[in-house]
Parts: sequence; C-alpha cells; structure tokens
Amino acid sequence: LSTITLQRYLSSLVSSDESLREMEGLMLSIAMACKTISTLVNRAGINQLTGLETDVMGTRSGSQSGKGKNKAKKNIQGEDQKKLDVLSNGVLKNALKFTGKLGLLASEEEDEALLIESALDSRYVAVFDPLDGSSNIDASICTGTIFGVL
Repeated sequence: LSTITLQRYLSSLVSSDESLREMEGLMLSIAMACKTISTLVNRAGINQLTGLETDVMGTRSGSQSGKGKNKAKKNIQGEDQKKLDVLSNGVLKNALKFTGKLGLLASEEEDEALLIESALDSRYVAVFDPLDGSSNIDASICTGTIFGVL
C-alpha cells in the first residue's frame, strides 16, 4: 500500500483536467492554513492561547460606558469566541484571500462576509469554520476545520 500526499493527488487530477488548476491552488492554500492552525492548537497552552477572546464593553458601539470591564466576544451564532478562534480565523481568511481566486469569504467567526474587490470576477466563494470544536481544546479533545468552496 503506497501513501499519496494531497499535493500529489491534486497534481494527478490537474494533469488529466487542466480546468482544476485554480482549485488545486485553493486546496493547497487551505492545507497550509490547516497546518498552521494545527501548530497553534498544539502549542496553545505553552503560548497562553487558551481561554476566551475578550473585548472592553462598549467599544463596538462606540460607547465608553463600562470601560475597563471585559466581555467575551461572540461569533455569528452567539457563541463565546476563544482566542484560538480569532487567530485561526485570521490564518484561514488570509490564506484564502491572497490566492486571488475567491471573490467572497464567509466565516462563522464574523458577522459579515468579506468581499474581495480585487477578485470580484473570480469563480469561487468560500465558507468556513476555522476551528470547529474550539470549546474542546481545554480538554484536549479533537478539533477540526470545516470549509466549503462553491
């Protein structure tokens, strides 16, 4: 039984169907982002990346009332965001954004989709949850990245 890497598999697909070249680049960018996220998760305790991402109350609305009180940031589903949720979102968002192959990105961690003006004529849109199961990190239970490219 021989093993095959993602890159080798994608290369073999592209060699038989050149129209998959853009998808190959997207998948390899996602793979690299996932490796980076995995490293962040594995070193979270050492680098003090566990726990909630906090925001000073009132800063979102512009009000300064409650200054000095910390409040957990929420994602689009109303769940408390962990520090690693925010970092992972940035890693995956940047990896996808800079491929130049996506006109729109939507993340579970953000209220609104990101329109990429430099790639508006692209064929693809991506949706993702950069760190699914982040509430399990403190208990050393598996996490993952969920994504879809349309």
